[in-house]
Amino acid sequence: MNVRTGGSRALLVALGLAILPVGTAFPTDAADRAASGAVDSQAQWFRQQLASAHAMARAEQIEQADRAFARLVDDPQLATLPAAEQRAALSMAGWMAIHRDDAARALPLYRRALAADDSDPDDWYRVAMLERDADRPDAGAVAFTELVERWPQLLPNVEELQVLLLIHRSTTGSPERLAMLKALFNANWNSRLGGASEAWYALAVESMDRGDADTARAAIARIATPEPLIRLRSEKRFDTVMTGDGWSANAERAAQREVEALTQQAELAPDDLEVRSYLTSALLTAGLNDKALEATTHTLDAIAHAPPDDPAFKNLDDQVWLMNNRAIALRRLGHTDEALVELRRAAQLAEAGEQNVSQALNLGAFYCSLGRPDDALRAIETLGLMSGYGRMVEYGVRHCAAVQKHENGPARKALAYLRDNREDGPLAYVEALLRAGDMDAAAAQVKELLASSKHRGETLLWMQDSLRPAPLPGDVAARAARGALLARTDVHDAIAAVGRIAHYSLYLEGTMD
Repeated sequence: MNVRTGGSRALLVALGLAILPVGTAFPTDAADRAASGAVDSQAQWFRQQLASAHAMARAEQIEQADRAFARLVDDPQLATLPAAEQRAALSMAGWMAIHRDDAARALPLYRRALAADDSDPDDWYRVAMLERDADRPDAGAVAFTELVERWPQLLPNVEELQVLLLIHRSTTGSPERLAMLKALFNANWNSRLGGASEAWYALAVESMDRGDADTARAAIARIATPEPLIRLRSEKRFDTVMTGDGWSANAERAAQREVEALTQQAELAPDDLEVRSYLTSALLTAGLNDKALEATTHTLDAIAHAPPDDPAFKNLDDQVWLMNNRAIALRRLGHTDEALVELRRAAQLAEAGEQNVSQALNLGAFYCSLGRPDDALRAIETLGLMSGYGRMVEYGVRHCAAVQKHENGPARKALAYLRDNREDGPLAYVEALLRAGDMDAAAAQVKELLASSKHRGETLLWMQDSLRPAPLPGDVAARAARGALLARTDVHDAIAAVGRIAHYSLYLEGTMD
């Protein structure tokens, strides 16, 4: 199981890409002071302290500025200032709290900033992301919708992954999620890495759930990447709003177009490592494993040979994903030992200054595929914070290792976690059931997923006949169990009621198995 978002980056990293420059200037000229009205000595002293706090923040004296703002924002004198100055103080106080990795304190400060003056798009953006990370994604969607509707021209400045995480975590079927998706659609969001196609797929599903075929049709027309198209083509209810079998709905052609688009992006931004990471993922999806190996090797060589004080690329954190993708290409081309070495190296590198959880999980899963359960457990023994999906992958590795070691107690414990938290990764639970040989439970679970509008598309995608390398020793039984599951009459009938299985000359999972 390949995990792209399993790790937990520091909050500062997630919110550090400000839409507008951070550090709103505190008014100091005579005209601004006159407009604020006369002040007595106590008010003047408060203003002096506030000006000092802003100066410390501009000088990146984070700890001192944080302490100063924490005291000043609760002073009754703050309410006597003009709304814009209140907002500037509260917003900067929130930014200092983010620098201190204190999201719980930052969020109410930004809420107060918006209540004082809601004219700054950065404040709306940070509230959206903080609400999302505080497990209130629908509240985050409301804030992000406000940003998109009022400042659509700023969307190119928003990190694509942050938008997709907000879409993914918001409640399927909620009016907040639908409003956000429609706002993005109306703003003509055109993400440079292809993520907008996932937003349009989500909008199509939400629209069909409400019987709005026209909106679904319009959303589908903008989808340009293969996996959303396959989900749509595999689900029968979309037949009436798809464009038929033409080139625009052809998944293999979409994979080629995605490679072409990302190649162009890489040429336009030759120092952007994130673009190269996504390009190599697209090459792997298209089955161009030789080209993916060549591209990742060339890029990683450039990183290694560049002077330490003059790196070949910006955002070097993405090199772990280049290594991850190189390992996948090596595995598919039959170089299993080299793939393992590359993935082990990737797992040892930090990501965004923190432990690299994603590659540690991927390494653990690869060891399970190799039939090396003790090594799998060692690979994940010191994991830090991660998403709910990442935790599902972790327990999938623990279950796999326990099954291979014939340890019934740990296997039951891991399977119980996967069952109780299956909403975070339902297919991880299905795959564990297949490893456990519980075909009836696996069949019941996939039938439940097929009956759900939220999970049907991803489940049908998992069921498609696509390119896969021959199974490694630890995956032989599980691969056979998957085939047996899909051949069951009750599962076949459940698929036929809502969808179909077809062959695609693509790799639909960017995994090592």
